[in-house]
Amino acid sequence: MQCWPDAISSAATSSRPPRRFRGTETLLLGLVVLYAASTAAALAIVLPATGSGPTGWPIAFAALLTLASGALTATGRGADQIALPAAAMLTAVGLGVLARLEPALADDPNAPTGLVVRQLAAIVIGITAVVALAVYPHTTTLIRRYKYTWLALGIALLLAALLFGQDIRGARLWLRVGPVQVQPSELLRIALVAYLAGYLEERRDLIAADLRVGPLRLPPLPYLLPIGLMAAVSLSILLLQNDLGAALLLFGTALGMLYAASGRGFYVAIGGAGFLTAALVIQRTVARFGIRVQNWFDPWADPLRSGYQQIQSEYALAAGGVLGAGPGRGRPDLIPDVHTDFILSAVGEEMGLLGALAVVALLLLLVWRGWVIALRADDGFERLLAVGLSLGLGLQTLLIAGGVVRLLPLTGLTLPFVSYGGSAMATNFVVVGLLLAVSRSPARRLTAASPAQPLRDAAAGRAATRRIRALSGK
Repeated sequence: MQCWPDAISSAATSSRPPRRFRGTETLLLGLVVLYAASTAAALAIVLPATGSGPTGWPIAFAALLTLASGALTATGRGADQIALPAAAMLTAVGLGVLARLEPALADDPNAPTGLVVRQLAAIVIGITAVVALAVYPHTTTLIRRYKYTWLALGIALLLAALLFGQDIRGARLWLRVGPVQVQPSELLRIALVAYLAGYLEERRDLIAADLRVGPLRLPPLPYLLPIGLMAAVSLSILLLQNDLGAALLLFGTALGMLYAASGRGFYVAIGGAGFLTAALVIQRTVARFGIRVQNWFDPWADPLRSGYQQIQSEYALAAGGVLGAGPGRGRPDLIPDVHTDFILSAVGEEMGLLGALAVVALLLLLVWRGWVIALRADDGFERLLAVGLSLGLGLQTLLIAGGVVRLLPLTGLTLPFVSYGGSAMATNFVVVGLLLAVSRSPARRLTAASPAQPLRDAAAGRAATRRIRALSGK
């Protein structure tokens, strides 16, 4: 029989998660590094005269991925092994396109200098966040406990950007703090999902039920009101900032999470009808959105000004064909803001239709893994959190891809993990880190408890048994 110190030591030893080699993740990350190295080599050969941007980025990127995978293996967390490689491959594609565009955009006053180096700095922050969120055993607990704090912080940052942010092309989206420029709407995306996951899980049964008023059966409006108020405040600020794309993304994500929690298509129908009504009103009252709708219908109505960007994008996609013009053989630099809004057009021109479809397929793979993680989660909050995060990625992909090929109006959103943008890149990796935190198996999360947890559980069980015997008179 073990004494108490030996029992505690044994419990502490058993609480350490076993280290397992993450073979699938290692193999896939190796393919990512191989792609990055071959892309950099091809650009160095094809563009020797004008240069191909920094050539050492695959080494830095490979080092980051090695450290991240090593940390996940060393800590023994049973996290998903596909989500990180999928995000890493998309990031490698984006870095390759930016390395190709950097010298071509050197004379563009609207394009920042050092695209690849700046993007790598954001990737360092993002991958560090992935490891921290995936390794820390109580990540989802903290997210749930402080869900109102995250939402309040996100709205406060939005207000700060509206009042003190930089006005660029009629949109006040960025908040500068010293040399760092942050886009608060990216942070709000995660904060709103965390808030909705916590609120909907706590009131799932009430929201799914009907409110009876005499013979009428109405939705439970008192419990839906807080969701509507928070969404209205966030969307109103975004509309005042002229950030229509972020407003649409947050609205769609909130509506999808409400449906996932309640299973009632009525909410989707009412929300969709309300959105269409609001879109018609905004199109007539907000000039920025009206121009985008006009370019959606007919960019040739103003081919040299408002429609120029869309027309050049369509020329690029047509020139790429099925297989593409080849690395460095196209002219994607003719598209204004190609490194942000229209980077998928650059991929389509030089990698062809197959390359563009491969990028979209990788994004859909990441969304699918998020839903698989949600289905496997044993906690309602974690399920809704994974659903909301992956749904946001899917909607963003749909909106930007649809805008590029003119199936939808342009929204100003960026392609996740591929487009240039520090805030978006870091935020997208935070999404991956949260998905990895949710994907840890229940058994492994239990082993992350304190060493004396088994003893406390046993004591609680004995106390419950004594209470039951006392109540039964035995």
